[in-house]
Amino acid sequence: MIWSDAILTAQSKKKNSQEWKILVCLFAVFQMLNLAIVIILIKSFFDIRYPITFKIDIFPGRILNSLLPALIFYILPFVLINYFLIVYKDRYKQIIVNYKSYNGKLVLGYIIFSIVSFFLPLLIMKFL
Repeated sequence: MIWSDAILTAQSKKKNSQEWKILVCLFAVFQMLNLAIVIILIKSFFDIRYPITFKIDIFPGRILNSLLPALIFYILPFVLINYFLIVYKDRYKQIIVNYKSYNGKLVLGYIIFSIVSFFLPLLIMKFL
């Protein structure tokens, strides 16, 4: 249902364009936030001290060397999965037919939930 709502909301905002497909794939960022929450909770409850990502050193500077593994490990899998499950071969048409739209309310709720649930464990861990 969330995907149907996301697709129809994005299509209504970007009429006569294919940009809505990019917006729907960017929805994966919020799925990444939820994965990050799970990883943070697992690391804190099981006292795991090693990093979940890998280290690279191919760019001059620390920022790019830190962002690339995060992009590969957290964002890229969700973008690819969502692309092949939703956009590839127009599978979104079947989703739209099977589920109704809630005028963006489900998508907005999911985004707000993802953001709040990302920062809430961080705040709780800071004060414990």
